Amino acid sequence: MRPDGAQPRWGSARVPRGPDVPHRTRPAPPGAPRGFGLPSSSCLEGTPSAETVPALAPGPDEPVFRKRGYDGFAGTSLDGALRARGVTSLVVTGTMTDICVLATVIGALHREYRVSVVEDGVATLWPEIQRATLDIIGRAYGRVVTSKEIAAQISRW
Repeated sequence: MRPDGAQPRWGSARVPRGPDVPHRTRPAPPGAPRGFGLPSSSCLEGTPSAETVPALAPGPDEPVFRKRGYDGFAGTSLDGALRARGVTSLVVTGTMTDICVLATVIGALHREYRVSVVEDGVATLWPEIQRATLDIIGRAYGRVVTSKEIAAQISRW
């Protein structure tokens, strides 16, 4: 735990650019259509949408893992780093609950982590999709809890 009481953050929405990355992580030309199967320009390293909010910036000794797609585990060393530290349970927060959060939660489950998703610590663009995704996560992949519940649990450690 950090001196300010916050837990270390393990992740990054920054996706590398280049010819060897999936089409969805290549910049879309201005005015070009975007959507499934098309370049999106979202969260590309070096663009404003991938910048870390200063209050959430990692500390100097906190590792940062660069994602190559939606799942924070796929193509990264996140699993190995967590296992090396004896981590068996994860608390997941983030944006795009129905895409990146869900993919990472499923990736964690397939690697046998116990997963808790913070319902007021995740977000997506559409309220009905948010509710449906949290329902799916709670029924099949992990616990859905509030930040207050997580804070109470952490305070007992």
